[in-house]
Amino acid sequence: MIYISEQIKEALKTLAEIKRRPPYELCIVKSVLNAYRNNEHHSLKAELDVVLQQKFPRLNRPKEIIIVREKPAMATDEQYQEFVEAARAFTGAMKFMATLARINATTVSLIANRGFMRVHEYQQFQPHFAAVFAEQARHLQPKPKAESKPRVKKPKNNNGQKVMRQIMSASVAEARNRKGVAA
Repeated sequence: MIYISEQIKEALKTLAEIKRRPPYELCIVKSVLNAYRNNEHHSLKAELDVVLQQKFPRLNRPKEIIIVREKPAMATDEQYQEFVEAARAFTGAMKFMATLARINATTVSLIANRGFMRVHEYQQFQPHFAAVFAEQARHLQPKPKAESKPRVKKPKNNNGQKVMRQIMSASVAEARNRKGVAA
């Protein structure tokens, strides 16, 4: 049992009164205090324990404390499958869902891969399933193809003036075509 020094001093005074003797000297009080602090043997310690338990009964703590935790409720298999379907809807769906639910993407991946889900997790993600499936539909639509730009043939050999003449004549012809000037 752990007692503070004031309680031990007070118990020593009470013990002296019980034994009908003068109060214990300071050196004895210190030796008893050190015996309690260092868990050592002292001749007065056994008698003092009885007095301390009578004087300070509230300090008796139970030796074993059992903490009972309730297990969190688990989501049904259908709810879990709905979550997995949403989380794996498209590449980046887990990150998208994590952003919507304000959760780390690693947590979403962990839940999707561990095989079960808790009810509070399902309730946190469930409002965002519709947004994920809407994003999936957007990803499935074909992208419009961009118009290809006409490629200018690059000359195979760089013979100085001949190559420059070809490039210049091509660029002059393009400029005329843009302005609508006849050649």
